[in-house]
Amino acid sequence: MLETKFEVKWEELKANYGGDSALAKPRLAFHGTTAANIESISTRGLLVPGSAAGVKHITDNGYYGKGIYLSPSYVRTHHQSQGPAFPSLSASC
Repeated sequence: MLETKFEVKWEELKANYGGDSALAKPRLAFHGTTAANIESISTRGLLVPGSAAGVKHITDNGYYGKGIYLSPSYVRTHHQSQGPAFPSLSASC
């Protein structure tokens, strides 16, 4: 399911930016969260806090405001979330 969502988004980015554009190329990034959130993220994907029922921002408003934070560093996401970090192949800008 997530693989299909990824492929759809990737095709959309390639169509919008051109297949050779750096903006359309997937990048490996990590998102830190608590273990309790992993099942929901695996089935629903990463959702912006407040964008869907039951999706709330429980830590703070974030440095850049409410949103989904990813990092190329596993260590940084693990430290920031005080929980596990899992890889997220990002196809979004």
